Amino acid sequence: IFWYIRVKLSIPFHFISRQNLLYVGVSLLFIPITLLVRNLGLGYIWTAVISVPVCAALYFTLLLLFKDETMWMLFDKGLKMLRLKK
Repeated sequence: IFWYIRVKLSIPFHFISRQNLLYVGVSLLFIPITLLVRNLGLGYIWTAVISVPVCAALYFTLLLLFKDETMWMLFDKGLKMLRLKK
């Protein structure tokens, strides 16, 4: 598949790139957050209910702070859908 993407479709795709490493690094922060919530002893459902929004908010916030192009594009589209930006 990698060969097909790079050669046949002529799409510059790199497994190890600054952008991909940023995504992996930010995602690795999910582990300690989930472990901290799990140590509260609230049970599996409450751990999921608390961990998912916290991790999602952290992910989006950090990508916006690191000025990730894809996240800014999605953010702008979301503002346009809410009619907060023209």
